[in-house]
Amino acid sequence: MPNKSAITATMSADGGAVMEIMDGIGSYGYTLRQWTQAHALVKQASTVTLRINSGGGDVIEALAIADAIRTSGQKFTCEVYGLCGSAATLVALACERVLMSPAARWMVHEPVFGVRGTFAEVQAMLETFEKLRTDIFALYATRTGKSPEQLMADHATDRYYTAAEAIAYGWVQGVIGTPAEEEQPQP
Repeated sequence: MPNKSAITATMSADGGAVMEIMDGIGSYGYTLRQWTQAHALVKQASTVTLRINSGGGDVIEALAIADAIRTSGQKFTCEVYGLCGSAATLVALACERVLMSPAARWMVHEPVFGVRGTFAEVQAMLETFEKLRTDIFALYATRTGKSPEQLMADHATDRYYTAAEAIAYGWVQGVIGTPAEEEQPQP
């Protein structure tokens, strides 16, 4: 079945741009290829607002999109509506600032994977998975100012945050519509 998700990208009257991810990531929805095609439409914008409502998806695809954001040379602000969960948080945290709507939720958990194969294949996959897990929680630690060990302990299972809780934990800087001077500083 062809992927019907599309990342939207539009220029705004003030010379900025808006991009939207409103579905899953990777085989669940959006891919780096779609991101690249949509981003080409707004490359000339100095600032980009990335709106997200996504439960996550493929972590490798999310990391690739996050790298594309980081290396774009543009200033990205993420606005979370509905849910930013799992792998989608990696995309959001690649942005310079992250804001949430008052009713939105932020969800983080241990990475999830499925594997099938011989004992040796499964063991090799577990080693690879442990490296990926370590890298993800190191990225989270850089953004929140918390240790990877604390982050792993706090997120052994799904943990949903309200906007206020996400601000207090260090995931996001503010609530959409709140003056910038009231936002939380980056660690």
